[in-house]
Amino acid sequence: MADGAASIFEEVPLVAESTISGKRGRPSGLPLPLFLGAVLLMSPAPLEAQDSLWGSVELPYRSRYLFAGTSFGVRHVQQAQLAVGRGGLTVYGFAVYEFDQSSIIEADLSADYFFDVSSSIGVFVGGALYNFDLGPDGGWEGTQEVYGGVTSSVLLNPTLLVGHDFDLGDGTHATLGLLHSIPLGERGIGLDLGGSLEYNHHYYTDDSGFAYVDGSVELVVPLGAVTLSPIFIVQRRLDPVFEYAVPDAEVWGITASFDFD
Repeated sequence: MADGAASIFEEVPLVAESTISGKRGRPSGLPLPLFLGAVLLMSPAPLEAQDSLWGSVELPYRSRYLFAGTSFGVRHVQQAQLAVGRGGLTVYGFAVYEFDQSSIIEADLSADYFFDVSSSIGVFVGGALYNFDLGPDGGWEGTQEVYGGVTSSVLLNPTLLVGHDFDLGDGTHATLGLLHSIPLGERGIGLDLGGSLEYNHHYYTDDSGFAYVDGSVELVVPLGAVTLSPIFIVQRRLDPVFEYAVPDAEVWGITASFDFD
């Protein structure tokens, strides 16, 4: 998500360009997601000695658009995500289409690497290049973020993610997420109960503190190669200092997804 200050929250999307150059052999000026994608697709090791490529497509419809808890006043959006991976490395493309404006308002590229440190704990690191349409007078802007975290398969499947934006966001955020899945019958149908807590330190705002908490209920219904997942999300702001950035919100939607290899 993005904004160098609170003003961007009052517009449509955000984020802008910023390259972290010359880090650990990565070519100067080459955005991190592109570099990781090149590693994924151009590894010198023989293909037969590697994990095969895999991919997935997700098409979520949402009644309201929230980015890291922040609303741009945008409602009724169609999102699309393509993920392509090999081994622990995954590259993502993401876009948001807004129906009222009849236009794409966000287009992102990200990549991360995941590895296990034990039978129940995994670690991931990655980077993202976000690009936002700020409206007729603002044009497109982008920003770059690096992130990392740890996830576990123990009770409630906790995941802790920490990200830092170097440009428009100019701050750090941390999210603790929980997920509990309940099988319903023998056809693969399930109910996912999720929740997250977000800490914001000057991330698209001048303030710091616990920004919001949310909870979700999602029904997962496999239908052959496609899975349909209706969802309802409730978000509540935790600190009054985020009054203009983070709204109390209720969001509903449905996601169609499928995997390929």
